[in-house]
Amino acid sequence: MQSRLSKFRRQTSLFKTNLQILSGTNLALTPLVDVIFLLLIFFMISSSLVFQPGITVNLPETRQEFKSVADKLIISLTKQNLLFFNDQRLENWHHLEQRLANVAYNLNSNQRRGTEFDISRSPIIILKADKDVPYNDIVKILSITRRYGLNVFLVTKTEKI
Repeated sequence: MQSRLSKFRRQTSLFKTNLQILSGTNLALTPLVDVIFLLLIFFMISSSLVFQPGITVNLPETRQEFKSVADKLIISLTKQNLLFFNDQRLENWHHLEQRLANVAYNLNSNQRRGTEFDISRSPIIILKADKDVPYNDIVKILSITRRYGLNVFLVTKTEKI
């Protein structure tokens, strides 16, 4: 055992090392700042791309995009016939009708009071329905919103050409 240890020491003493012990801190701040900015940019971009987390809907495709600056109220209808209004699950169609009636009432009361009202900021109902949802359900939502005089936009995916 002693011979192996002495042989190891002789072999390791043949190699010179360039190891130096530095005193103080010589951190390169430029790479650290670069990494922090890259992480910041990544999280800013990825957080703005999340349209509505938690509700999975397989959207149909279209060639045009619709953009608006108005207040958005989102109605989601999943393949399993689950109905959502702004991320809150609704038990039935009657609850959806109540919510839309409240939106229409608030809109009309603001107009009657003579408060500052910007027509471009009037609420827009966005219908986000799975492509496999029966057409009858989509028409039912459209008829409820039309009854209260609300504008409805359908959400689709942009078709890849």
